[in-house]
Amino acid sequence: RELRQNVSLRPSRSRFKIYYIDEVHMLSTGAFNALLKTLEEPPPHVKFFFATTEANKIPITVLSRCQRFDFAGISPEAIVDTLKLICDREKVEADADALQIVARRAGGSMRDAQSLLERMLSSGNPKLTPDVVHGLLGTASDERLLEMIEALSAGDSAAALTLLDRATSEGVQPTDLLAGTIDFLRDAMVLAIGAEALTLIVAPRQKARLKAAAGRWSTDAILAALQILAEARARMRGVAHGRLLAELALVRVARLENLDELGEIVQRLKALESGSPSTPRPSATSARKKLSQADSAAALDVGIGKPAHFATPVEPARSAPPTPPRPEPAAGVERRLAEERRQHAASLPPLELEVVQKVWPDLLKKVGAGLSWRLSQAQPIGVDEPDVLVIAAKPGFNGVADPCGADDARKRIAECLQWLLQRPLTVRYESSASADYPQPAEADLTPRRTDQYASDPLVQKVVELFEARVSHVDAEARDDA
Repeated sequence: RELRQNVSLRPSRSRFKIYYIDEVHMLSTGAFNALLKTLEEPPPHVKFFFATTEANKIPITVLSRCQRFDFAGISPEAIVDTLKLICDREKVEADADALQIVARRAGGSMRDAQSLLERMLSSGNPKLTPDVVHGLLGTASDERLLEMIEALSAGDSAAALTLLDRATSEGVQPTDLLAGTIDFLRDAMVLAIGAEALTLIVAPRQKARLKAAAGRWSTDAILAALQILAEARARMRGVAHGRLLAELALVRVARLENLDELGEIVQRLKALESGSPSTPRPSATSARKKLSQADSAAALDVGIGKPAHFATPVEPARSAPPTPPRPEPAAGVERRLAEERRQHAASLPPLELEVVQKVWPDLLKKVGAGLSWRLSQAQPIGVDEPDVLVIAAKPGFNGVADPCGADDARKRIAECLQWLLQRPLTVRYESSASADYPQPAEADLTPRRTDQYASDPLVQKVVELFEARVSHVDAEARDDA
């Protein structure tokens, strides 16, 4: 309110009046609405500068009236130099690795880095070391994260869960541990693809260990691990079983190399469809078996020069395991299913018109609102062989076109009737001019008793209103109505 009152006043000495609002996304919705009118028609002597780190929280009505400038984050090296200068002026000893951790946590914001450093200095520690910084921030150490990457790349699920348990016992939250693991996995991905010129989070002395761990994985496995951990970290927010989600994610990442790649699965399916045998991917178990067989063969070769009575007894040949049957090609499966459907249709009794007439009300409910009204203007008039239902418009239909003459309508009607009758059939439509309508059965025109209609509540109300009486009932007129 104060800003709106003072914005119309011209500056006394300067040319412009500058309003700078930091972290503008913290304003309430009411404050934005009050400021919106001023932003639409600002006075010529007023300039507004808005700064924010979360532009997505600013209403679009405000963003559309501003010129936006996105600034790049400050490099970690520049942040470390500034923090080191502050520590020197405050006469506080700080390790370079500790300041690097603070700069990494700031995410390119000098203000956040200085706030974190102020919190570190207020803790009273005479020297800032990596252990002190990790303890105050509640994050896992770089050594712990590197051990986690090595355990995951080696496929050791037990070691990964053990490291998670140690980290939580030291006060590290599972979400922070996953966040640090994601950062190190990003560096592993960069090293795996050979882009070592990019900025890395890992310390130079630990780069060799991380590169060796990344070499045990394929690039696709690293990408899958990043996706699994990122999804798990997003799901852990606001849930009571966050540690369980972290454990599940770590076990899944550790078992990535045991899973078949999607491309290999597609090739196997194509091989099955074409009928040719597919070559399975050699697993670690089969490789170990081949190695043991090679060692045994070498041992036998060494014993060839021995005397006959020292000869190694020959093991009787074992019978080969039965060859599994080759999967049937997809084309053969389709032919077999078509033959089964044909045999099933041949075993059914002939389609009768009376059966269709009984399920006709259920058909009107199932076809949907768009087709139900049009179908209510038609009726089944006969059955042709084999299993062809003939429908036509009712004799009194006055529409411009036939109600169910469209191909999509007949297809929908046939599908619903097949579901209701549990048998295959097709639908043929005949125009009302050529249709042979079945003759209706003789209606029972015997009138009901007069006292039965006289007891009807509606009839009683009419008799009371007009002071009349029921003399007789005309059955023919009632049926026409």
